Amino acid sequence: MMILEQLFQFLLTHWILSAALLLVIILLILDESQNSLGRGRISLQDATILINHQQGVWIDLREIDLFNQGHINHAFHFPEAKIMTQLAKLKKYQNTPMILVDHSDTQASQTIANQLRKQDFKQVHVLGGGMRTWIDAKLPLKKTSK
Repeated sequence: MMILEQLFQFLLTHWILSAALLLVIILLILDESQNSLGRGRISLQDATILINHQQGVWIDLREIDLFNQGHINHAFHFPEAKIMTQLAKLKKYQNTPMILVDHSDTQASQTIANQLRKQDFKQVHVLGGGMRTWIDAKLPLKKTSK
């Protein structure tokens, strides 16, 4: 009982720290729940499973120069700056798992994923770590001649 009294006293004395800790815990729980619902980043292994078993598609968001230097085989190129203006081309993948890939998993790719979800795309994911993850895993790249 003494420990509970000390904990309660600490919480009252340091209520700002306690509130900050509670906020951090809530944010971590929310972030984790979003990831588990397909609302966040996806691992390379999980992305590959979606591609191979559910006929998912890779969407490369990088600029054309980086795309031409090396991209995932069969990836579609939709530059980050133009993807929302090219929704008509993406509509046929509306109910298909889409894995968005940028250079290194920037916030912009997550923003695009959220925008696509608002346009009723059902399964949009972002590859955690972006192309850096693919390259670090020493997976093959396809180069496009200019």
